Amino acid sequence: FYTFAPMNKALLIASLLFFKFTGSGIAQIGIGLGSHGLNVRTNPDSKHGLIIRTGFGFTADPFETFFRPEAAWIKRHHYSDKTKLYAGLGAAGEVIFSVSELHLAYGFIIPVGLELFPLENKRLSVSLETGLSFLDIGQTDSQFGNYGLLEITFYLDHHHD
Repeated sequence: FYTFAPMNKALLIASLLFFKFTGSGIAQIGIGLGSHGLNVRTNPDSKHGLIIRTGFGFTADPFETFFRPEAAWIKRHHYSDKTKLYAGLGAAGEVIFSVSELHLAYGFIIPVGLELFPLENKRLSVSLETGLSFLDIGQTDSQFGNYGLLEITFYLDHHHD
């Protein structure tokens, strides 16, 4: 009998949430790049959406490679056709590979952001986000802090109201 590891459970839940909130198909999906890595956003015209992002990189001395996935459910407040404020709650993780060790951490994020649509067709958005994050690194160590990011997202064949 196979049991899911905590990371597999998190990926399964994130995938199910992603498919639930993409509702009307690929037209409501945006793909982008930001200061925390790659992102996928859903449903820009809906009150609810999902943000999935992943950061990655490496350090040279000591040599380590890291991968930082995040998935957050957000609720949007529509201030205007071109400006939306959002807040949400999400899960965060961190995987660090070194020559001799593998470190896993998990936690949560509380994002608050502003998404701006500078073009008339609303296919491009610029997001400014801040929030709180917590990562349980294991043993007796944890990280609690705030973060800020900038993202540019392109929505695929976006149809707006």
